[in-house]
Amino acid sequence: MFTRSLILNLFAVLLSTLLTEHITEAFVRGSTNVVQRTTIATNSAVTSLNAVAKKNAAAKKKKASTVKVKKEKVESVRKKEFVSKMAEELDITKADAEDSLICALELITSTLVDGKKVVFPGFGTFEPRPRNARKGRNPKTGDEIDIAASIGAGFSPAKALKDKLNGRE
Repeated sequence: MFTRSLILNLFAVLLSTLLTEHITEAFVRGSTNVVQRTTIATNSAVTSLNAVAKKNAAAKKKKASTVKVKKEKVESVRKKEFVSKMAEELDITKADAEDSLICALELITSTLVDGKKVVFPGFGTFEPRPRNARKGRNPKTGDEIDIAASIGAGFSPAKALKDKLNGRE
């Protein structure tokens, strides 16, 4: 059978292994009070190790749940195809459908040029978005260049559109 001194020696080896792992983990985390951690009592060392293990497991679980979604290649619909589909849906000629589309795009453009928003409830909002002047670099030469202030067009989808895109109708 095991003697008391043998059991105490095994316990001491186990405890020193746990403390060594704890010190190593503290070092890896960049802890500044590694020396202080070596004087922890046995129960608190085990409790502390369990807390660290739980924290690491939670961090790994969180990291796994925030994996980026791969972008799939999206098929493009050209103007000609769009006009054909529009003509078919509205039961009008392709020429009339194209004229309607051109008219709608010109109206949106002229409204944006006037500095106004175009709001389509359930679809989204087109709006002019100013960009400040900034410094940039010529990628070929590396020279610093001035980029002038400008106005771009922005689109913000409505909640209904986002819900449809994500299958939450």
